[in-house]
Amino acid sequence: MKTKDLPQTTKTEKKSLKTKTSTHSVRQKQMASVLKNMMSNTMTQTTLLFDLESTGLLRQGSQLHCIVARNVDTNETLVWDKVKDNLDIGIEQLRTADVLVGHNIASYDIPLIQELYDFNPRGQIIDTLVLSRLFYPHISDRDFERRPIGMPQRLYGRHSL
Repeated sequence: MKTKDLPQTTKTEKKSLKTKTSTHSVRQKQMASVLKNMMSNTMTQTTLLFDLESTGLLRQGSQLHCIVARNVDTNETLVWDKVKDNLDIGIEQLRTADVLVGHNIASYDIPLIQELYDFNPRGQIIDTLVLSRLFYPHISDRDFERRPIGMPQRLYGRHSL
């Protein structure tokens, strides 16, 4: 196939692509700013970015296997798991943190911990799933435009990856 056979991008399409790229950059800066402001407004002493692994996608009947966290303030990685029998320590660390950050923690991780333990986090909760939906409401359009390599089309537009 020769270059002249390939579809040419019009000036309007180039301008549209430039605007979308610019908008994406602005959204990233806005998201970073929101996170920074949310965390600084709490006079943060301990900010934990965390995720957990459990037996299933449904909370009911699930068991907690491990919790992995990054202390944003010290850059320390923390791991608590069932094998080491130290999940209680991890639960306490999460409970006393000033800020908890994670993806889908408001709808899954924290409710799961609450079902299994006496857990009432005292700090601010920042759910990046909620933020991604706010900042990227049209992510499906973006995925179809970019067509990320290796990403199944059935996952386009999903914030929960």
